[in-house]
Amino acid sequence: TITLQSGSTAIVYTTVQAAVTAADAANADSSILINEGTYAENITIPTTYVHKLWLVGEGFGKVSISPAAGTAISIPTGGGPDTLNFKNLIINGASGSYSVSAGATTPAFFEDCYFLRKVGGNFNATSFRRCVFVGGYNVDDATFTPSAVTFSDCLFSTVGCTWSAGSLDNHIFSHCTWSGASALISVTGSDIDRMTFIGCQQVTSSATTFFTINSASSYVQGVTFDGCRFYAPGTNGCIYVQAYQASTVGPGIIVTNCQFKRLNTSTNPFIKCDDADASGWVIVGNAFGEAADGYVEDAAGVSVTGIFIDAAIGPNSPPDFN
Repeated sequence: TITLQSGSTAIVYTTVQAAVTAADAANADSSILINEGTYAENITIPTTYVHKLWLVGEGFGKVSISPAAGTAISIPTGGGPDTLNFKNLIINGASGSYSVSAGATTPAFFEDCYFLRKVGGNFNATSFRRCVFVGGYNVDDATFTPSAVTFSDCLFSTVGCTWSAGSLDNHIFSHCTWSGASALISVTGSDIDRMTFIGCQQVTSSATTFFTINSASSYVQGVTFDGCRFYAPGTNGCIYVQAYQASTVGPGIIVTNCQFKRLNTSTNPFIKCDDADASGWVIVGNAFGEAADGYVEDAAGVSVTGIFIDAAIGPNSPPDFN
């Protein structure tokens, strides 16, 4: 059962969508308590809803939104809810679809949610707290321009994040963990402006690149890694810039107070740049494990301008940035 609380009135419904539709008709802030169970339905937030809305599962891991086809929860373009709040939900979706897709730029708050498919859209002033992303956080549509999005204590597992279109602005990842076995964050077409990783960690035991930029058409500026822990770099290191279009303003990439540790015998570097347009890098106060090819390197013929690297702690060869 699903209980809609709107003002002093509580009404019981048999589907989540029926309760959401009734909340829209009530024209007031509303809370929907979803009892334990699996709900095979697609939930769409009405574009006419303009108030605060809470969708709360009865307990962590007890409520699943699992439609047979399509996206589990849709926040369509044209809508303007005041704030959307989701808590204690397992959110599925059909294969190849989304757990949550946001066309509208409505502020949303997700807490203790488990996303089995990808999550993507025009999230604005949105936070994800203690959530699990099995299908990744993706910006893979040219219309997606998420801004001011915060991730706190989240886990990204199985599938990496794909940023192949649109843009990302002002994203903060705080104390999040990545445990997948493939490229964990892959930038292949999105523009990035102001992105910060604070106290995050990579825990996969396979040789994996944590953050890859490989798009000559993407503007990338203001990416900071602070106090993060990286393990087992892939062939191109933990942080790899293959190609990007440098912006004329702002810093390039800042890596500070991070720990790089090798869990295999490969000779891969930890930080690598193959793009001659790279500029304004700062690499300071990091601890590097053994890397036979040097812990920071650039490709032959590539010169990174405005680079500053301090005397980092490490047992092996110094950086060979030109």
